[in-house]
Amino acid sequence: MTKLPARTSKKPTSLVDAPADSLMLQETTLWLQNFISDRTRVTYKKAVQDFAGFAELETADDLYDVDAAAVLAWREHLIANEMSNNSVANRMSALSSLFNHLCDRQVVQVNPVQGIKRPKTATEGVTPAIANKVVRRILDDSAAALTNAKTPNASLLAARDSAILHVLFYLGPRVSEVCSMNVGDIVADGEYTVVKLTVKGGSAHRVPAPPEALNAVKQYLLMSGHTKGPMFQRVKGGDGRLSRIAIYNLFKKAVKRSVVEGDFSTHSARATFATESLDGGSLLEHVQAALGHANITTTQMYDRRKTLHRDSPTLRVRYG
Repeated sequence: MTKLPARTSKKPTSLVDAPADSLMLQETTLWLQNFISDRTRVTYKKAVQDFAGFAELETADDLYDVDAAAVLAWREHLIANEMSNNSVANRMSALSSLFNHLCDRQVVQVNPVQGIKRPKTATEGVTPAIANKVVRRILDDSAAALTNAKTPNASLLAARDSAILHVLFYLGPRVSEVCSMNVGDIVADGEYTVVKLTVKGGSAHRVPAPPEALNAVKQYLLMSGHTKGPMFQRVKGGDGRLSRIAIYNLFKKAVKRSVVEGDFSTHSARATFATESLDGGSLLEHVQAALGHANITTTQMYDRRKTLHRDSPTLRVRYG
């Protein structure tokens, strides 16, 4: 596929060159600031700036003149430059979000992105889940590492890693949520003990803690002596909140120690949690709530039940 040459604008495409009293500039700024997640703001801003560069928009006020033809040309430009379907769809979603806001605020009358088809994206999560029996082996191996530790530091390290593995597989959090956990995030809620997580976007989220995971975390806290501050801390090199990379590395080490084949990451634990929950009979809406997904279509990407051969009607046919 031949790549199209990049188009450049005569002026920077930040869309901030309009007069300060420009209604379009004010509403574009408001739209961007309304997102809670810093990552979303950065991603959506980049997408709109990319479109502005392609369409040679010089100020925010040039957004008044954007039509469907410009959006179609941009879509074809992105595809021709071999951008993935997901990336093209996400960029178009960002631009559509801006124009939906402008329509709601009656700054423009129509959304030029609406009605334009977007590339098909994967309907099933690409992150591989780990088989149930394999997860059991990983967790058992983590407990054995604690039993076989020879020094206090090794014992504490093994207890911490075991607690993290249990949290990942039993609660299905994002790694960032594990990193941000504090000692006081385990609380009683009626007859249940729940874990407080800070999910994507900064909102609080409570999930019940299964006994095995809760026991692993309590054992680690008892050994560490932590009574406040970050829950999962470095064992060597001074106290401090554990980083995403550190959790990623300990997860990969645990998988390798259990002789598990496959390219699994920490997100595989989240995919495994979702898969096992749905396979165990949980409602899709309940799994959505447990994972902290804002949109149920995201949860549906983890629903692999339709691909389970054991449920196929071809295996239920009997003759004679």
